[in-house]
Amino acid sequence: MVASTSEDEAKPVSNAEFSDIEQWFLLDGNRFAIAVILAVAFGLTYLALASSGLAPLADSTPLIYAFSALLTGNFTLITVVVSINQLLLSQELESPGQLEDEIEQTANYREEIESVTNRTAPAEPSGFLRLVVESARRDAQRLGGATVDAVPDGGRGELDEIVTDLTDEFDHIDGLVEESDEGIFNTLSTTLETNFAHEIQRLEEWRG
Repeated sequence: MVASTSEDEAKPVSNAEFSDIEQWFLLDGNRFAIAVILAVAFGLTYLALASSGLAPLADSTPLIYAFSALLTGNFTLITVVVSINQLLLSQELESPGQLEDEIEQTANYREEIESVTNRTAPAEPSGFLRLVVESARRDAQRLGGATVDAVPDGGRGELDEIVTDLTDEFDHIDGLVEESDEGIFNTLSTTLETNFAHEIQRLEEWRG
């Protein structure tokens, strides 16, 4: 049995990657609202600097040039964004055979989840994710309970720590999904801050 890892290595980092404000600003927030907030913050900052004399507006010509450059840059950026969107859209326009394969893979995965959980998988993305999380949490707790008598005392503490970390992570995901709506984007954004690679590696090392 491999010795337990250090406390710094064992500490999961997925929960600390994004705070609620950072996730809203980078992923979930309304882009128009964020743009307005940034514009107002920039304007108020410049107004405060100009009023305090740190950045006096002696000549408006440079300011006009700056705004002209910003407008020109925005038009260029819009063109680039539209081009990228068209490229991504072209990737999604697949042939009927490819779409049929994806549908079959999705149906097979849903059947696999239903066979494991003994429940009908919900059609909503959030409900489906919560079902998967609930099943994974139950399996993790079953792992901790099934090895009570089979694991020596030296490795029992590490296994309990791994199971606790997994359970806390599953509870965190379930809470985020419950607070969000049933949209696909909000469900996917919830899973972006999850990472079980560390726990899987610790289980592999513990099993070895």
